[in-house]
Amino acid sequence: MNAEQSITTLPAGRYFIGDLCYVISDDDWMDMVELMELDDFTFTEGVFNGRPFAVSSTMWGDGSYESDHYVEGEDNEGLFRFGVDAGCIGVIRMEEADLGPLKDEHCDLGVVVDFDKDFQVAGCPQTKSYRDVWDGIIHIDDIEIYTD
Repeated sequence: MNAEQSITTLPAGRYFIGDLCYVISDDDWMDMVELMELDDFTFTEGVFNGRPFAVSSTMWGDGSYESDHYVEGEDNEGLFRFGVDAGCIGVIRMEEADLGPLKDEHCDLGVVVDFDKDFQVAGCPQTKSYRDVWDGIIHIDDIEIYTD
């Protein structure tokens, strides 16, 4: 993590990691967008519908971003690439009922990780000129997602 990054700590639990637009219902998504203030968005943390979350802008918006997170599976073995359609990658606490297609611990849209202790999330600095001071790496505990 670099000194310019925004950092928060989230409590232990099961979390979805990826673009949060994939796991927040269409009915609730605009409420999340308001929390993130997408016009000036860099890094947001808080509680959404009773669930802790943190979310960071990517360096360059939508796309596909490689990570150092390794997943095993029949169709998906190797370093995970996170698809992004809302210009952000984050984490949000998940409950069993929320998982739906994510019950296999990963899918093409993101991954579900069980954190057994509180963990840190670090992302985009809170500055309009973040591209000048940030290396584009989003840190979620020991997972790095490379957005530059």
